[in-house]
Amino acid sequence: MPQTKKPSLRAGLRKAAGAEAEEKAAKKAKPLTEARKNLRAGHRQAIGIDDVAEAKAKAEKERLHASHIVPRENPLADRYDLLRDMPRKTIRKAWFTLAHLLLQPGATIVDMGCQSGDMLYAMAVLAPQFRFIGVDMDKALINNAKQTYNNLENLEYMSGDVGSPHLLPPDSVDAIVNSFILHEIYSGAWYNDRTVIQTLENQFNMLKPDGIMLIRDFAIPIASEYVLMEMPDLPSKGRDIESLSEADLLVAYAEQARPRQNPGCTGFFLEELPAQFPKTRLFRLPSKWAYEFIMRKDERHLWAEELPKEYAFFNESEYRKTLRNIGSRVLYTAPHWDDQYVKASFDGRFRLYDENGTLLGTPPTSFIAIAQKTGERVSLQLNERRAATNPQQTMLQINGMRNELDGRIIDVISRDVSTIEILPYRLTEMGELNVFVHIGAPRGITNAIPRHGRDLDGRRWSGHMTEAIAVDSAMVTSINDGDVKATQHLIRDVIGLDPVPNRALEAGPSYYPAPDFIDERIETRFIEVQEHKGQVEPRVLPSDLDGFQSKGRIVELPAQSILNAISVGTIPNAQLELQIQALFRKLGMKAEAWVDSPLALPEVDMPKQDMKQLLAALATQDNRYKKARSPAGQW
Repeated sequence: MPQTKKPSLRAGLRKAAGAEAEEKAAKKAKPLTEARKNLRAGHRQAIGIDDVAEAKAKAEKERLHASHIVPRENPLADRYDLLRDMPRKTIRKAWFTLAHLLLQPGATIVDMGCQSGDMLYAMAVLAPQFRFIGVDMDKALINNAKQTYNNLENLEYMSGDVGSPHLLPPDSVDAIVNSFILHEIYSGAWYNDRTVIQTLENQFNMLKPDGIMLIRDFAIPIASEYVLMEMPDLPSKGRDIESLSEADLLVAYAEQARPRQNPGCTGFFLEELPAQFPKTRLFRLPSKWAYEFIMRKDERHLWAEELPKEYAFFNESEYRKTLRNIGSRVLYTAPHWDDQYVKASFDGRFRLYDENGTLLGTPPTSFIAIAQKTGERVSLQLNERRAATNPQQTMLQINGMRNELDGRIIDVISRDVSTIEILPYRLTEMGELNVFVHIGAPRGITNAIPRHGRDLDGRRWSGHMTEAIAVDSAMVTSINDGDVKATQHLIRDVIGLDPVPNRALEAGPSYYPAPDFIDERIETRFIEVQEHKGQVEPRVLPSDLDGFQSKGRIVELPAQSILNAISVGTIPNAQLELQIQALFRKLGMKAEAWVDSPLALPEVDMPKQDMKQLLAALATQDNRYKKARSPAGQW
């Protein structure tokens, strides 16, 4: 700014503040007051000579806020810098998808129907230990993705038919992701689910043995055939799609849906009933089509493009049956509710009732399934529904325990074996923590059906769990503290890993996982081991795994990936979470919490949990219960 303008600008500012006389007096070696400091800063900003350090700090703060990355002190900050221009929604989807993929470093992941490639790029940034391949039929999208995302060595794109049996060689990839692509295949095949089934069969042939497939799509909510849908009675602003009220949009959709169907058969049944409350409209329609409308009503700018598509064609049970029929083990299925989407598109916009007028819950925004490629004569799903008539046929014992304070009887399940869990670990060249865990361990009790209460979240697991490596207690307790030679023998000959030289077993957390229900104490040991390529077949297993065809395997996984999988529900094992958190603290490392992730989601202030107090509480003795004459029938 020219020097001739500075005096007049300064004079104007002083006059406006009414402080010209005070400033002259203050120049006599008196310290600046806080108000004067602020005024001086305002002068600097007005004439363009703001403090350089303050300007840099302000710019850095704005950059961090705009890019949704973690603070600079986080070791993953450099990785997240690559996502600074990526929409938060895309990063959230990428993180959520990766949290469901428990894979060893070096695994190859294929995203079927990657479209623009944005999500796959974010996944490749967040997980540089994996190789990613994006596939889409649209060559223009693939060419654009290759030009846009060409700065990562672990990422590539290719054009092709995701349902073709010749897309990739058999037994060549570790994981396949079908993220909102199956309904596109179904709709493009004139609403033929056989095409979807054939696509899944072809993709399973591409998976390596024990490879996994992640499906995220829509599923028909399990409800009555018809539902009542109540909506606000708001006037439409015009006749075009963008101007219709949601109630009028539903009426229009009932006439236009499924346009690829035979002429005269498009649309669906819709009946408007007398309103129950003032300023509302009430409709009766098939529950499937109510869900179709709910999931598309806010995407009016894509209405014409999405109208020929049918989002939900299988319900959850049909998904599981289809995956089992193609020879997979269905590891995990669950409906999913995207809280942000629910708040924006569901809350206050409609209510669903059954035909008796009972209010129904909010429908899920998507459905998730994880399936594993297994060989023949290998257990697919384990179910434990009732007690064995002969106690010698099972290692699980169910006893009724009476609460001496209130007389209430609860069922306690225990095992006739005593184990100690060992969690071997390794620090990678990048300084990240990996642990060796037993995956696929058969645990039939996981799917026990309770006789009381409801399954509120709809999650289901196969019964093949991920857990620390359990060995008979006697093998560990016979080793004296600090006995390196005996430790080396145990880890090498019993578990099948090579310990770091001169390492002994390290004590981990010991506690009761659930003092109200479980009567066995969990003890943990840590041991640092050397890198081991591939998988390890368990050499010695606790006797409670006898009788199962599948024994599982020991693999090396990033500790943070396991915590992420637990946080989204893929692994229902809080015990393993506590063990890994304790190991992080023991090594002076910090696990990446949700609020520290690249999502940077500070919408909810999470209370800090003191893990030491939590472990101490879990380890507390509980003497309230004494054995009752018979079980309470709660299992």
